[in-house]
Amino acid sequence: MGNLSTLVMIDIGENNLRGNIPTEFGKLVNLKEIYLGSNKISGQTPISFYNISGLEIIALTANNLSGTLPPSIGHSFPNLNGFYLGLNQFSGTIPSSISNVSKLSHLDLGRNFLSGGVLMNLGNLQQLKVMNLQRNQLTNDPSTGELGFLTSLSNCKNLEGIQIGFNAFSGKFPKSLAFSNWSNSLERFVAFENGITGEIPSEFSKLSNLTWLSIGKNGIGSLRSLSILDLSRNQFSGEIPSTMGQLQNLVNLSLSMNYFEGLIPESFGDLVALAYLDLSGNNLSGTIPESLVNLKQLSYLNVSFNALTGKIPHGGPFANLIAGSFMGNAELWGPSKFNVVECRIDSPEGRKKRRTLTFVLASIAVALVVTTIFMVWFLKYRKRSRQLPIQI
Repeated sequence: MGNLSTLVMIDIGENNLRGNIPTEFGKLVNLKEIYLGSNKISGQTPISFYNISGLEIIALTANNLSGTLPPSIGHSFPNLNGFYLGLNQFSGTIPSSISNVSKLSHLDLGRNFLSGGVLMNLGNLQQLKVMNLQRNQLTNDPSTGELGFLTSLSNCKNLEGIQIGFNAFSGKFPKSLAFSNWSNSLERFVAFENGITGEIPSEFSKLSNLTWLSIGKNGIGSLRSLSILDLSRNQFSGEIPSTMGQLQNLVNLSLSMNYFEGLIPESFGDLVALAYLDLSGNNLSGTIPESLVNLKQLSYLNVSFNALTGKIPHGGPFANLIAGSFMGNAELWGPSKFNVVECRIDSPEGRKKRRTLTFVLASIAVALVVTTIFMVWFLKYRKRSRQLPIQI
C-alpha cells in the first residue's frame, strides 16, 4: 500500500480489521483523509504516520489503539480539520502543540485514559466547532478553584458543542468566562459527573441556541430552546428554581443524585413536552404537585429516596407508573400497586373514612342501646302481666 503515492483517501472503517496500523501508511504523502474507525485495530500509532503532513481528517475512533500522543503532533498536521481518536486507550497528557492546529474544527479525544490538565490556550483554535474530552481522567488547577480552561475556550466563537463530562475536575465556572461569544453558536454543553460546585452563571441565559445543558442550577429560565437538561450526580443544593417551568421545549429533565431541597415546583406542570423526569436521590419534601397530572407526554417519573409526603396524584401519567418511582418516601400514600400506605388517617380521605366509620359505629351503638332498653322494658312488662289477678 505504501506504493500508492497518489492516494488521497482511505476509508475502511466499520469492518472487523485487526492488527496494527501499517507503517507503510507513512509513505502516502498525498493522503488527505483516513477513516479506520469502528474496527479492532490495536497497538500504537506508528511514528511514520505523523509524517503525512497533508492530512486533513484523521478518524481512528472506536478501536483498541494505545500509547501516548507525540508532543509535536500539532506541528505534524498543519492542515488538520478533524481529529477523531475517541473510544480508544490513549494515555498521557494532551500535547500543548494541538493548540497550534489553527484549522482544527472537530477534536474528539473522549473515552480514553488521558490525564493531566486541559490546555489553557485552546482559544487559539478559532475554527473549533466541537470539542469532546469526556470520560478521561483530566483535571484542572485545584488552587484556582475554577475551570480556568473554559475562559480561553470562550474565545472560540464558532463552538457548537463542548463535552467534558466524567473527568476529575473540581471548582466553579470562572467569572471571566465570556458566554456572550457563544450566544449564537453553542448548542451542547455537557459536563455531568465532574464535581463542579457553585451555581450555574446567569450568563447561560444568553445562549439562545442551547438545546442540551448538562450542568448547573440557576439562571436557566431564558433557555427556551432547551430540550435536554441533565444536572444529575453533582453536588448542587438549594431549591429547584421555579423558572424551570418556563422551558416549554424540555423533553428530558434529570436532577437526580444532588442535594436539592424544598418543594417540587408547581410550575413543572407547565412542561408540556416533558417525557422524562428524574428527581431521585435528593432532599425534596412536601407533596407531589397535582399539576404533574397534566403532563400527557410523561412516560418516566422517578421521585424515589426523598422526603416527600402526602397523596400520590391520581390519573394522567401516574396511571402507568411503577412502585420504584416512589420508594424511599415513607410518608407517601396512595394505590397499593405503588407499595405505599393505601390511606393515611390524617389525610382528607382518611378523615372522611374516619367520619363515616364513626357515624356507622355510633348508629350501631345507639341501635344496640335502644334495643337493649326495649328488651328490658318488654321483659319487665311481660313478667308483671303474668302476676296480675284474673278479673272475673
